[in-house]
Amino acid sequence: MHLSIVTTSYNSASTITEFFSELKKVISELNISDYEVIVVDDGSKDETVEILKKIKENFNNLKIIILSKNYGHHKALITGLNESIGKLIFLLDSDLEENPSELKNLFKEIENYDFVYGIQKKRAAGLITNFFGNIFYKLFNFVSSAEIPRNLMTMTLMKYKVKEELDRFKEKEIFFHGILHTIGFKKKGIIIDKTFKGKTAYTLSKKLNLFFDAITSFSSLPLKIFFYLGLIISSISAVYAIYLIFRYLSFKISVAGFTTLAVLVLFFGGLIILGIGILGIYIQKIFLEVKNRPRVTVKDKD
Repeated sequence: MHLSIVTTSYNSASTITEFFSELKKVISELNISDYEVIVVDDGSKDETVEILKKIKENFNNLKIIILSKNYGHHKALITGLNESIGKLIFLLDSDLEENPSELKNLFKEIENYDFVYGIQKKRAAGLITNFFGNIFYKLFNFVSSAEIPRNLMTMTLMKYKVKEELDRFKEKEIFFHGILHTIGFKKKGIIIDKTFKGKTAYTLSKKLNLFFDAITSFSSLPLKIFFYLGLIISSISAVYAIYLIFRYLSFKISVAGFTTLAVLVLFFGGLIILGIGILGIYIQKIFLEVKNRPRVTVKDKD
């Protein structure tokens, strides 16, 4: 059995050495001799790459892919996955919030499934982060054609045939978990303890970008909502206009009130701007896709 272990790094100088120590330990315990480790560095600005190159001196199975800048976790992850050749592929983060030793638990289940994945036993983040995280999962599963389990982790063990199908998805703005859970293979989630090691690399802006990419990649519902909302408002406005004309012609009662008019103009103006903004997000995604540019630029391979 050939195993590919795929991970990403971003400013991981403080954890990457310990990560490889834990990884070597579990590989030894499972008595795996035929394997490769692929690390995709997502534009680290600290000493992560230098440390990786030192580790490689005593780790012949290690392949390092260095991206030219920070493209984001999902793009880095899919880049490493595309390079993997193992009959089984193990995905995980290198920040040690996901312990490599959990591979043993995933191995126990993979024979009967096409892929098995980790689910956080309990989210270690703060109250506000947990609140908005729950909203994201509920909203995504409501509007999209794909349904993803709550509190998903990167940690996944998959068979090569799953990887082959994932390779066929060529979109530039990619939401990895959405694609993985929409391709229809037999799967199972495993509860895993995730530890919190410090400040997350996912800033608020990155989380918002991921949210909009996820929603707009898997659903056209926002566009449909504004279509039907516009249709309803137009119908109500038309009925109201007919009523006002009838009242004026029948009873000579005119409508006064600049304030009412101003409020209506502001309300509908804001609605139109919001609708144009949503439409613009979809147009931007189409624009990025038709240019057919590479998803990432690789600076170096080692």
